[in-house]
Amino acid sequence: MKSRGFTMLFLALSLPLLAPSAYADTTGIGTAAAYGVLGFAGVTNTGPSVIRGDVGGGAGSTAVTGFPPGIVIPPSVILTGSVTAFTNATTAYNTAQGLGGSGDVGVTVLTGKDLGGLTLGPGVYEFDSSAQLTGTLLLDAKGSDTAQWTFQIGSTLTTASASTVKVIDAGAPGAFTGGITWAVGSGATLGTTTTFLGTIISNSKDAIQTGATIGCGRVISLNASVTLDTNFISTPLSNCNVTAGVGGETGTGITPPPPVPSPEPATLLLLGTGIAGLLGKARMRLARAHRA
Repeated sequence: MKSRGFTMLFLALSLPLLAPSAYADTTGIGTAAAYGVLGFAGVTNTGPSVIRGDVGGGAGSTAVTGFPPGIVIPPSVILTGSVTAFTNATTAYNTAQGLGGSGDVGVTVLTGKDLGGLTLGPGVYEFDSSAQLTGTLLLDAKGSDTAQWTFQIGSTLTTASASTVKVIDAGAPGAFTGGITWAVGSGATLGTTTTFLGTIISNSKDAIQTGATIGCGRVISLNASVTLDTNFISTPLSNCNVTAGVGGETGTGITPPPPVPSPEPATLLLLGTGIAGLLGKARMRLARAHRA
């Protein structure tokens, strides 16, 4: 548990050093932009989650539990009962769901398709019912620094374990000011170790399972709770690891660093020998002091 906590904290502090700063966000998010996690019926955390963004409960339940062992990186804070934030988040949800209509020109219907294995350009994508991600979804910005993707999902959003969302071809080096929005009619479940991008705004409970990460966004439940388990979540306002630069898979989202290796036996032996030597010297000094 301690090593997992160290890894998550290392991830949170080192990500800004891994790639040029970028920014991607959801249209109409308003005051909810400051939140990494927002749950109308509260937020429950298990394990050493690290959140870059405020964490808040709402009028349904102001309870935010599990911090610690969870960590909110300053200057972000834990807040409760923010009516304005939920009002703004609802506006953002309605805006996303209201872009076009079923089958309208400019809206691509993906009902029944798995997002895994797809490469999608900027646009509006519709699922009449549930949406599933198994594997890797590539979001092709087509050389733009302002690309926007909106996913209108009628019921649930579910990702399989170790699934990934990536932005590619994000344009010339510099700030990325586009956005990725997931408007979910029911609830969202991110499978274990999923690497996700964008803002999830749902109507029902959201479960972010063990080791899943969300970059360039946040998770918001408008009417229910959010549960976390050893996650890393970073808002666009604090850090967005979508790297600008034409060509290749340049926007890889959040990639956890390799696990901190356990010390080799030889290293432990050397360390133990050194400590023993220091203790021996300390005893000798004490003995000389007593004789004096």
